[in-house]
Amino acid sequence: MRSRCRLACAVGAAALALAGSRTEAAIIKTVDRKFPTGKYCPLESRAVAGGDVSFVAPAATVRITFSGNNLDSVNQWNSFRLDNVSLVAQSVFDANLVADIPGFDDCYNESPPPGQATGGMPNVPAYDFTAANTPELLLDLFASSAAGWTGSHLFHDPNSTAPTSPAAGSGTSGGSLGLGLETDGAVMVSASRVVSGLTPGAQYAVFAWWYAASTSPLTITIGVPCTDGDGDGFVLCNACDLVAGQTCGDCDDANPHCGASCTDGDGDGWCRPADCSDSAATCTADCSTDLDLDRVPDCRDGCLDEDQDGYGTAGGGGNTCLGLDCHPTNPWCNESCVDADGDGHCAPGDCQDSSPVVANGLDEVNDCIDQQCPADLGYGVFDEISGKSGFLSSDKTRFSWPHQSGASSYRAVRSTTPTFPPGCASISTTSDNFWIDPATPSAGQVFYYLVRSLTTCKGSFGQNGAGFERGAICGEETACGNGLDDDADAATDCADSDCAGTAGCRAQTFSFTDTEENDIAIDALYDFFQGATAGSTDYILFEIVEGPSRTVAWCSIDAGFYQAQYLAHAPSGGSAVSGSWNKWRKSPSTGNAWQGPILTGQLNEFGTDAGFSEYVWCSEQFTFEPRNCIFPHQTNDCETYDLATGGCNGASSGTPWQLTIRIASTRQIACGF
Repeated sequence: MRSRCRLACAVGAAALALAGSRTEAAIIKTVDRKFPTGKYCPLESRAVAGGDVSFVAPAATVRITFSGNNLDSVNQWNSFRLDNVSLVAQSVFDANLVADIPGFDDCYNESPPPGQATGGMPNVPAYDFTAANTPELLLDLFASSAAGWTGSHLFHDPNSTAPTSPAAGSGTSGGSLGLGLETDGAVMVSASRVVSGLTPGAQYAVFAWWYAASTSPLTITIGVPCTDGDGDGFVLCNACDLVAGQTCGDCDDANPHCGASCTDGDGDGWCRPADCSDSAATCTADCSTDLDLDRVPDCRDGCLDEDQDGYGTAGGGGNTCLGLDCHPTNPWCNESCVDADGDGHCAPGDCQDSSPVVANGLDEVNDCIDQQCPADLGYGVFDEISGKSGFLSSDKTRFSWPHQSGASSYRAVRSTTPTFPPGCASISTTSDNFWIDPATPSAGQVFYYLVRSLTTCKGSFGQNGAGFERGAICGEETACGNGLDDDADAATDCADSDCAGTAGCRAQTFSFTDTEENDIAIDALYDFFQGATAGSTDYILFEIVEGPSRTVAWCSIDAGFYQAQYLAHAPSGGSAVSGSWNKWRKSPSTGNAWQGPILTGQLNEFGTDAGFSEYVWCSEQFTFEPRNCIFPHQTNDCETYDLATGGCNGASSGTPWQLTIRIASTRQIACGF
């Protein structure tokens, strides 16, 4: 083997092709393959044999490249393999050469290969990297991979290896660096590795064992890799060797955002084409991400507001947010994330955080409660149908509306005027949320439609354009709490039968006559409360009629309190004192007239805490009377009990007692005054 060139000015065609991407001369050595082929041999380093693997370090970091043609001159595969690649100081290299390697004395044959003028010299020496005190800057035995190497068509070959004990010519490394597969065809193959730690101007040697199936030459190139100060892939190509991924021409090697061009129209430190918008300083690497889907890129947005509630974080366009959002994906929790009633709404997005069925933005459900809050559309009316109704499909005879949760029937009406006077067309339906109305308005005529739920609670027809509940629709009174006789039938609000079943006029009553028989099941009152609708603004009556001369009763607001306490404590035991809200009492001691309001809290005992059994309730124990109790566990008489007198029903004297518990939205309906 011989050295054909020491400098780039004297390289052959193959070397020029490899060096074409460099801006200045690199150290290039082209070595010819002598016989034998088809086996590993050390690179020829002897000057007498024309070998030269030495070089003077041009810099502290160099790039070593092995390259060659994948096919020989007659298109046979060269099958190049490299192993035991090392870069070491020349003095260390010279001191650790071993010759007469068993099994490799034919490296190289003196017979000239085809196309070459001379043959080789036998017993080529090898660098013994296993010797003591051999500090290599690079030593790769390719035991398991070709990590750290880059190039065209390189791969790790686990099945081909050179000796790992050079002096003995034995041992295996577990693999080698392959340059090109047979299927790659007529291409240039290469493998490069950057090595650091050299002393500029010092002498070094690069060495390897190589395998070749033909006598094609191998080129070794020692270049100075270009440094990329800002890591943007663009480099200043002054006396350096481009490495994979680098491009010549960096206008500012201290700015990773300005490479081929330093045009920065918006002064943001990002240049074209790295800057996605050179007219907006807040838009640099990303001009498309739109976190809150408001069709304004985040880099130009004044508020990144995922839930569109006005709260969020500042975008690139400044800060137009109302404040930080404690829950970026919940539009009803922003200033605070305290949700006391667990309905997913937080103040100020919940005007009633003690009730899970009332909050800002809730759809109305059919429960005789107004779900809306002040300023919400629909606030002040009950059980109106939320959402959009109308002719919403291609069928223009199909008037439809959204299903309302809890509703079991609906009534839709049609009028030729928006005031809906008597004489409307209508339909009632229990299963469908649409009306097929084949009628067609005559020329110049308009049909108007409204719909409301009928049951479980009779809902409102909604509000007019001025925000007031419609008073009368199609001759029926529909505003049942405005104190007006809207349909002019001499009956006002709840006194009008049209208002029966509406939230304001609906009463829920538990009542029985206490005889000597088992009149109610032990859990009868529990079942009543469990199915009742009761809130803090509803009223409750507890009355026992003991005979013509004695009625004991109490009436209170916040029926929801009594409902909740009974359901919680009656099955086992417990007690609760009512709050300082309005209460009234009636008994012989008050002259059988209602007395109040009384604001003091009263004791309520439930279940075994009342001294009896499960499901007992000894209610509102006023100082004197009433002190009404219900004993559902009794199976004969005394299912009603007057704790003030210690007596129970008078069935034995022929006068059974009557117990009534009633819940309603007004005191008049619940308590009768």
